[in-house]
This record gives sequence, structure tokens and C-alpha cells, in this order.
Amino acid sequence: MLEKVAIVTVIYSDPIDQFRDFINSLKKIKKPDFELILVNNDSRIDWLESETKSFPSVKIIESGKNLGFCAGSNLGVRLALKNGANRIILLNGDTSVLPNILQSLLKYQSENPKAGVITPIIISADKDHQIYYAGGIINKILGFTRNRYFGRKFNGQKIKSGKTDSASGCCMLVTKEVFEKIGLLDENYFMYFDDPDFSLRAQKLGFEVHLLALPLVCHLKSSNKLSTSAAYYYGRNPFIMIWKNFRWYFKPTAYIGQFIIRLPRNVFRLKDFSAFGYYLAGVYDGVRGK
Repeated sequence: MLEKVAIVTVIYSDPIDQFRDFINSLKKIKKPDFELILVNNDSRIDWLESETKSFPSVKIIESGKNLGFCAGSNLGVRLALKNGANRIILLNGDTSVLPNILQSLLKYQSENPKAGVITPIIISADKDHQIYYAGGIINKILGFTRNRYFGRKFNGQKIKSGKTDSASGCCMLVTKEVFEKIGLLDENYFMYFDDPDFSLRAQKLGFEVHLLALPLVCHLKSSNKLSTSAAYYYGRNPFIMIWKNFRWYFKPTAYIGQFIIRLPRNVFRLKDFSAFGYYLAGVYDGVRGK
């Protein structure tokens, strides 16, 4: 089957220099050809067209407001599917990629046809090359998620490709069949925890989620502190993910896990005291399933 590839990227508050680095890395991608779909969630950004005029195949969707990562991505995915894409890569705009990213992902998927969702190793863009993602773990008893090897320096460790619990929305290849069978990203999340939710939904319907153990994406380091909006969704969304995807007899233990494991850790990540109120509001809404 001939693969038709689309890369979907949501833009919000991206500095123009960062975007130029992102675009320049995409221009170096080796074959196959692909369509780039940019979803502009930031009405203040008016330079996308001029910055991409030399790009061979690009579509820009103006959402008119900040729809969040999930709804913004879904706008791009719908257009990609309409245009005939059968391999869609969700890719953050604060990344740069290696020229062989498409060849590597498509080759791996063709060799592992049950893999409907694939994420490569993602490392930091600075000289430390710390691991951002090398497989995702979802603890289905205590309800916490984490990226394997997170924060460790990447120095060619013998990390194996294969099945993993969760992909990363920072960069994940998704086949057309997955979207057709399980639907798009759940827009109720807005941002955060949509990727483990999507991974769990895919696995429930028979698809596998895989790590491709090649460092193909560099991710810019951002502050580890949670702003007010981030704090709210970090408080709320784990409960939504648990309620939707966990077996009924593990839901109580997973809820308890949020209070004894995740809450103490996240309190130290809050940017300021006002973020603490937003975090508690998120927890309150999450417990109620709102």
C-alpha cells in the first residue's frame, strides 16, 4: 500500500525563531513526500503564511481562538483524512526532527502492522540530550503515568523497540485505521493526558502502541513549573482518564493514587500560590467527572 503522509501541528504562542527551526528541520526530511497541516490556535500570530511560502505542501487552518491541543489537532486530522492521508503524525511545534524520521517510522510500521500508534525516542534539544520519552508507563492500579528513562542522559542505551503502554502526543504516528475505528482525540481533555487516553482506547480495540527506539525528535526544554491553566488540567485530567478507561475495581485505588502520589509531587511543581487553587479546582472537577 502506498503511504500518504500528513504531519499535523498545532501552533499557539510559538516564538517565530522557534517556528523557523521547526520548519527548517521539516524541510530536510527525506522522502516520502508529505503534507504539512498547521492549525493556528493563536489569533495574535499572523506570520505563518509568510514563513511557510517556500514549503512544498502546506495547509494552514485558522481556528480563530485557542481550542486547546486536542480540538486543534482534530481539525488538522480531519483535513488530513479528507485529503487521503493514511499515516498521520501529530507533532509539536517546539521540536526539530531528524531527516530520516518518516522513513524510519513508516518502515517500522510496515514491519509491525499491528502497531497503530508509534512514538520514537524523544530527547531534549540542548547538549545534555536528556530523554523526554522512551516509552510510556500507565500504572493501572494506582493510576499514575510516566515516561520511561525521563530526565536521563541519552547515550545510546540499549532501549528496545516494541509495545508500550502509552505514546506521546509530542510526536506520534497514527494510522488511518485507528482514527476510523476509535475516533479522534477526546476534546474534553483540552490538553494533557489525552495521549494515554488515546493509547488506552486504541489498545481496547485491538491496536498496539509501540516505541520506536530511535532518537528521531528533539524537544525544547520548557519550564517544569505548572501555570494556572496547566495546573487545572494536571489536577483534573488524570481522574477523567481513570474514569473512562480503568476497570471498575481499580478506579478506587487509582483515585487514591492521585492523592498519595500525584498530588504531593505536583504541589512542588506549581508556579505560584494561585496555581494551587486552580490545581485543587481541577481535582474537584475531575473527581466529579466534569
